[in-house]
Amino acid sequence: YPADGWKVVTWGKIRRSVTTDADGAFTLGQLAAGTVTLMFNAPGESMFRGGAVDTFQFELPVNGREFQQVALTTGSVEGRVRSGLDGQPLVGAEVTLQATDRESRGWWGGRGGGTVTDADGRFRFETVAEGEYVIQASAEGYARTSTEGFQVRSLQTVRNVEATLFQAVTVKGRVVFEGAEEQPSWVFLNATSDEGGEANARVDKETGRFSFDD
Repeated sequence: YPADGWKVVTWGKIRRSVTTDADGAFTLGQLAAGTVTLMFNAPGESMFRGGAVDTFQFELPVNGREFQQVALTTGSVEGRVRSGLDGQPLVGAEVTLQATDRESRGWWGGRGGGTVTDADGRFRFETVAEGEYVIQASAEGYARTSTEGFQVRSLQTVRNVEATLFQAVTVKGRVVFEGAEEQPSWVFLNATSDEGGEANARVDKETGRFSFDD
């Protein structure tokens, strides 16, 4: 079926953002020659809030004119976020769908999307490109959690994806640079759990202290 009302964005020396017509057609006009990356976003979704649904690359020759046939193969993902304390659904938890392959990631957030859970702790991503993904979930007072990877296939719905959030743990400490003639202007720390969760903390320049709060 024609992809009516999809947003098409390219970013480079010449930037364009257009919307497909009822036949799925779009025109980007003049672009810089070389590798062109197109990002596609479903109707009604924000490119910067949720990321690109899918991406497509091609080579544009100097003084060339290209007609590209793009096939967007999509499925759906749905699931629920629960509290690890009592097993109850978490309302309003932030849920991110993130592709696992690095090639699909970029400044726009990567191929995926973002949403929040409803009154039953449920979430749904209606339009998802084929590929492997993880769900990342977070809520106030809970540590961010990532699920195991799962595969999304065309015209299929991945159901019952479960993310369980546990109470956040605070870790504090201090970094000391022994024998350094001059302290660095800034230092960031990254903590990664065995389950794939990540957290970041900035080290205070004056005291060397840091705190992971979630």
